Amino acid sequence: MVTVACSGPSTIRLVSATPADGFIALVVSPGPQYVGVDFHSARAEVTIGAVCMFGQPFVADDQGHRPGG
Repeated sequence: MVTVACSGPSTIRLVSATPADGFIALVVSPGPQYVGVDFHSARAEVTIGAVCMFGQPFVADDQGHRPGG
């Protein structure tokens, strides 16, 4: 699980990154324009990204772009 906070219209920071059992977390970017966390296990790799737009957090790809936006 990834928890983020917006402190301005487009400023984001990582609050916490908690991996599921069997995973480890690697913080790629803690902010301030993009938060990115990679979760790794022996079988899988998952990247969670987020950005703030208008002071609200949104899921983002690994380039900091909001999907569909």
